[in-house]
Amino acid sequence: MEVEDSWNPASASNRASVGGMDTTRRVVRVSNPLMEPGIGGAECPYTPVSLPKQLPLAGLDTPVRGKLFIVGTPAVPPEEALLDVFCRFSSLICVKLIPGTSYGYIHFGTKESAEAATMVMNNGTICGNTVKLSAQEGTDNKRSRVSYDGGNTQRHWN
Repeated sequence: MEVEDSWNPASASNRASVGGMDTTRRVVRVSNPLMEPGIGGAECPYTPVSLPKQLPLAGLDTPVRGKLFIVGTPAVPPEEALLDVFCRFSSLICVKLIPGTSYGYIHFGTKESAEAATMVMNNGTICGNTVKLSAQEGTDNKRSRVSYDGGNTQRHWN
């Protein structure tokens, strides 16, 4: 499933060429300026940003092609709020928050969905918290990890 081309800021129709370089124009949906802060967009109660309709989550077995690092100030918003906001950019796989911290990760099935989410929600507000997003490289999910369990045994996870 993809976000509508007319709205998707990462779509080819929203790209322009300047001096031979491909650049992406930022498409901004303006919410009602009379809306009270914190009430939310037309469909999303967690943010004042007007967002497209909710889309179903991608399966957990979907390969991760776009991974965002999220930092919330003063705290990261609740997981259910993040799921509601970021599922609207299509192919959301999961949200992983690190307990006791103000950061986490958001996994998408497509790089374009992660880019669209970053363009719209970076430095935005969710549940009264400012969120900063950055793309993470190396989304292949196959890091080799070594764990020592007290003996001479090593465990490798791939």
